[in-house]
Amino acid sequence: MALNLISSIIVFAIQLLVNFLLAPFILRSLGDEAYGLLTLANSLVSYGYILTMVINSVSGRFIAFEYHAGRVLLASKYYSSVLVINMIFSLLICLSSALFIYKIDAIINVSPELKSDAQIAFGLYFANFCLGLFNGIFSALAFVVNKVYLIAFRSALASLVFGALVFGLYYFLEPMISYSAFAALISSIVVFISSLFIVKKLGLGVRFRLRYTRLRLLKALFKSGAFNSFNSLSYSIINGADLLLCNLLLNPAMVGIMAISKSLIMTIESFIAMLSGVFSPKLTELYAKNLKAELIYNLRFALRAQAFICLPPICAFVGLGVEFYALWLPFKNEEQIAFIYALAMIAAAPALFSACMYPLLSLNIIVNSLRRPAMANLVMALCTFCSQFALLSLTDWGLWAMFVCASFCYMARILLFDIANAARNLELPKSTFFIDFARNLVAFIALLAIILALKSLILFSFSWLLLVLFGALFCLFGYLFLFFVLFNKEQKTLFLELIKAKLLKVKKC
Repeated sequence: MALNLISSIIVFAIQLLVNFLLAPFILRSLGDEAYGLLTLANSLVSYGYILTMVINSVSGRFIAFEYHAGRVLLASKYYSSVLVINMIFSLLICLSSALFIYKIDAIINVSPELKSDAQIAFGLYFANFCLGLFNGIFSALAFVVNKVYLIAFRSALASLVFGALVFGLYYFLEPMISYSAFAALISSIVVFISSLFIVKKLGLGVRFRLRYTRLRLLKALFKSGAFNSFNSLSYSIINGADLLLCNLLLNPAMVGIMAISKSLIMTIESFIAMLSGVFSPKLTELYAKNLKAELIYNLRFALRAQAFICLPPICAFVGLGVEFYALWLPFKNEEQIAFIYALAMIAAAPALFSACMYPLLSLNIIVNSLRRPAMANLVMALCTFCSQFALLSLTDWGLWAMFVCASFCYMARILLFDIANAARNLELPKSTFFIDFARNLVAFIALLAIILALKSLILFSFSWLLLVLFGALFCLFGYLFLFFVLFNKEQKTLFLELIKAKLLKVKKC
């Protein structure tokens, strides 16, 4: 688990660095409208996951469960069946995307001079999506044996390839929207090739055979994963429909402002989800072996560990956000920077709540109980969409309305449903995990108050060097503070012994 955790953090750092360097570079090169179209393209393509999530979202769980139960042949049949159905999904996506691309200017607002470029970008993104279907199922085998670090290294390589291609294309050629889509496709090809290598290297005995395809297994996956498709629809409404609403009801340039305001927050949320995935293989194994007491202990430790890792950077970002955006987007004026920062802080509130409880969500898949969270997510998404649409239609609040509605509904779902539902999944009292969530949240508030107080003592202007220096100092202080606040004596001892063992291992090497 430690190697998985460290590798995931390293990958996040690489991806964050790539996005950090590329986002302002692309925004300056393309302008607000074209950058908004690029983000909208990425978002709309993700709607394809609503279809594919029916099968793919639970495939790793089923393959892992059968493998750990010693039924390798049955695991191979699940694996083969998923690969075959993904071939069919890819064909359907290709046909539907061709119609969308042909009629693109009748569906979204796009300037005539950007139409052909946008069509190419959408085509490349759809091709990238189809390739990603197979990359996902190949990754399931690393999940089975709790070697998530292999996927992390692969993702790091893909991020570096993507960053190098985007920088080269935008720097040496005339800027076009489709360059980012082309770079994404090439990086996915790198992932595909490395995935084949990983599958061979693992040597699990789980193999693809066309004759292993079973309709009854696909039905079992469909029954379990159908509710994950509702979840996917919900997240697409929240993170994609707002961009579409902005494009249709405000203007295309506002989509660019919205995208840049959400970009780092979405990176933080993706890291939170990825980090939670580090704990999932162990939790899945404990559940498969019916070790409930160990499962609860590991789950509670995962909650503290995730908060420990995620909260200090969030606090540092809140404290130094204005200075960061001023340095990151030097071509924006002071008023624009203040607006972007304010929107980002509103969007950061749900990310904070997620950092305090996200491992609980993994129980939905682990115990194969997806109906309730799917319904809750759909209600949240519809409330978000309807309130955003109403406020955009009836008021002139613009982006303020969109960000406030999304954050409020997301946090309401966490507080009113997710925490209690996790306890219900394990047949525990509904209040079981609220104390864990509250502990993490109070620790964040205390840490943020201290960091803001320290920040108020700084009276000079920031450079990149000073921003990085103070950000690192705030994070270091946050980790020391949370180490003593979040972990009990036993967990502190285990944590220190783990670090000591790793250092001794490195020294011997």
